[in-house]
Amino acid sequence: MAPTKTKFRLKSFLFSPAFVALLFFIVNFATLSHYGVNWDEPYHFSRGQAYLHYFSTGNKDYSDLKPYTVEGNRAPAGLAPTPVDPSSTKLEYRRSIFQHDQITVTALLKEENGHPPLNDIFAAALNRIFYGWLGVMGDIESHHLFSLLAGALLVLVVGLFARSIAGTFAGFSASLAAGLFPLLVAESHFNVKDPPLAAFFALLLFGVWKALTTQKFRWWFVAAAGGALGLGTKFNILFTVPIVAIWLVITLLVTARQKKLRWNRPAVLHAGAGFLLVGAISLGVLYATWPFLWQDPIPNLLKIIGFYQEIGTTTMYQPAFLLEGGVNLYPLVFILITTPLAVIIMASIGAVSGWRLTKSVAFAPLALVLIWLFVTVARVMSPGSAIYGGVRQIAEFIPALAILAGIGIAAISEGVAARLAYIRKGAAFIVVALVFIPTLITLIRLHPNENVFFNSIVGGVNGARAQAIPSVGNTYGNAYYQGIAWLNQHAEQGARFGLANSTMASIPRIWIREDIQFANHYWSGPDMLAEYEIELNYDGLRSDQYSYQYLTTFLNPVWELEVDGVVLLRIWKNDREHARYPEAKMAKMKPVRATDVNGLIQYDLGREVQLARVDLTLDQRLCPKLESGFITTSRDGVIWERQSDNINDSQPAVPSRGKFEPGTYTHWIALTQARYIRTNLDQTKQCTPSDPTLTAWEWQER
Repeated sequence: MAPTKTKFRLKSFLFSPAFVALLFFIVNFATLSHYGVNWDEPYHFSRGQAYLHYFSTGNKDYSDLKPYTVEGNRAPAGLAPTPVDPSSTKLEYRRSIFQHDQITVTALLKEENGHPPLNDIFAAALNRIFYGWLGVMGDIESHHLFSLLAGALLVLVVGLFARSIAGTFAGFSASLAAGLFPLLVAESHFNVKDPPLAAFFALLLFGVWKALTTQKFRWWFVAAAGGALGLGTKFNILFTVPIVAIWLVITLLVTARQKKLRWNRPAVLHAGAGFLLVGAISLGVLYATWPFLWQDPIPNLLKIIGFYQEIGTTTMYQPAFLLEGGVNLYPLVFILITTPLAVIIMASIGAVSGWRLTKSVAFAPLALVLIWLFVTVARVMSPGSAIYGGVRQIAEFIPALAILAGIGIAAISEGVAARLAYIRKGAAFIVVALVFIPTLITLIRLHPNENVFFNSIVGGVNGARAQAIPSVGNTYGNAYYQGIAWLNQHAEQGARFGLANSTMASIPRIWIREDIQFANHYWSGPDMLAEYEIELNYDGLRSDQYSYQYLTTFLNPVWELEVDGVVLLRIWKNDREHARYPEAKMAKMKPVRATDVNGLIQYDLGREVQLARVDLTLDQRLCPKLESGFITTSRDGVIWERQSDNINDSQPAVPSRGKFEPGTYTHWIALTQARYIRTNLDQTKQCTPSDPTLTAWEWQER
C-alpha cells in the first residue's frame, strides 16, 4: 500500500496550483539573465538600497561602506562614478551598483513624490542576500528575484482561489492560465511594481473571501499580509475596498431577497474586527517602512495621494478610443487583443457556467471575481481617468481573468467527458493541451519579448502595428539588454555609444563591455564621428526630435531586433559607411532678410529646398541670450509645420557647433521641404531681436 499512496500524492501535487507556481518560478528563474530592466527600475533599486541601508545601519548615506569594487561594480549610468578602492576584490566585498552615493535617504527625504518603497526594499534585501553575501546571483538578477517570487505567488493564489470555487482541475487550469499569461511571464522578470501589486491584490481578496466564508480569523491575517504588501507597493491596492464593498452589498441584497438573510452578531463582529485588522496592519506597515512619511505624516501622505491623482487623470493618451462622454475603450480593447484568445473564450465560459457552482453559497465567489475584473478595468475607462503603456499598470486584472478561465476549462472538460465517453479519461488533458500549447509555442517564439504579444484577433504584433494600436512594440526598456548584447559582441575596441532619446539610466553600466564608452553626449549628428546610437522603436517614442530623426533619415541601421516583422530596437553607427546618402552634402544659401508678418519674422528662401539646417544670428546688443523660441516651415506660405525642437539648445550639441559665433543659434532639420521660414522668439527680459539674420542650409544629393 505504501508505494500506491506515494504515487497518489505525487500525482495530486503535479496537478496542483503549488506545482504550477513552482514550475513557473523554476523556468523563469532559469531565464532571469535573458531580460533587461524596466525604465523605472534603476531608480527603484537605488531607493530600495538606500532605505534598506538606513534600516539596517541607521546611516542615511553610504559613508560607512567601502567604495565600489573593481570587478563589475561601476556607477549607474548618468551618475558620477564612486571612487574605486584598488585593494578590494570581488571575494572580499560586493557592493551593488544601485548603492550609489548620490541616491541616499538624505536625498530621498527631500524629493520623494511617488510610489511607496516596500517593494524596492524587498528587492534590495534579496540583492543583499544572494548577491552581496552569498555571491550566487548577479547584481541585477538578484533584484529581479523579488518580482519573480511575487509572480509565482500570484500563480499560486489564483489556483487556490479557483480550486476553492470549482474544484481541483479548475485550480490547476487557472494557475496555468496565469503562469502562461504573456504579460505576466515577461514582466515578472523586470517589473518591480505591477506583478507584485497584482499578486498582493489577489492575496488580499482571497484572504477576505476565505475569512468571511469559513469564519476562521486566521484568514484575516492572510488578507492583512496582502493589504500591507500591496499598500507598501502601490496605492492601487485601495481599489480592493470598492470591490469588496460592492460584492458585500450585492450578496446581502440577493440573500435578503431569497429570505436567507439572518442577523448573526458573531459573524458581523468577526467581519468588523477583520476589516479593522487589515486596515490597521496595512497602514502601519506603510508608515513603518517609509521614512518620508515620518517627518510630516499627514501632509506627505496627501502629497502622495496628489501624485496618484496627477498620473491617473491629467493626460488622455488614447483620444482615438474615446466615446461620447469621455469613456475610454482603450483598456478594454487592449486586454482583449493582448490576452491569449483561448483564455478569453474560457474566461467567458467560466463567467457563465460558474454560477451553477456558486448559486447556493451565501458569499458567492464568482460574483467577487467578476466585480474584481469589472472595477479594475472600468476605473481606467471612466471619463477623466488615464492609462498609458498598455495595461501593465492594471495587471491586477490578470488573476481575475485567470480564475474565470480555470472555471471555464473545468466546465468544458466536464462537458466533453460527458458527451464523448471514449475520451472521458483524457478529456481534461485534451482541453488543457488545446488551450495552452499554442500559447506556450508563441511564448517560446517571442522570448524574451513576451510582453509585445498580441493575439490573432488583431493579427499578432504585426497586425496591431498596422492598425496603429497605441503601445505596440513597447518593451518598457527590456529590449535594451538585447541591443547591448549585440554591441558587446560586434563593436570595435574602444567604441562609443549613446541613446537617441532615453536617459542613460535605462542601461545599467555593468551590462556593457569594459572598453566600450557610454554617454549620450557622444552623439555627433552630421559630423559623423562613428559613434553607435541605440534606441527602441514604438509609437510613444519622441520620434519627432531631431536626435532621432537624424538617425532614421540619414543612416542605415547596423542591427535591428525584430519580432514577427516588427522592429523593437535599432542600432546605428554614425559614419559614412552606413550613411544613406554618402555623397550628399549641405550647401549654404545666401542670407535672407526678414519681413514682418502679423508680428512674426518670416523669411523667403526664394525657392523650395530640402532644408537641413538653419542658423539664426541675433544682435548681441539687443538680445544677449535667447530664452526660448521655435521655427515653423512652409512650402507654400499657407500651411505651416512647427519643427518640434526648440531653437535654443534643446537639440544635442554637434561637436562642430562650438565653432559658431556668440549669438548664433543652430537648428538642425531632418530634410523638410520648405521655402518659407518663420521664427517665433522669446520676448522676455525686454529682449526685442528686431533684425536677426537667418542663414539656411539645403541638402544636395550628388
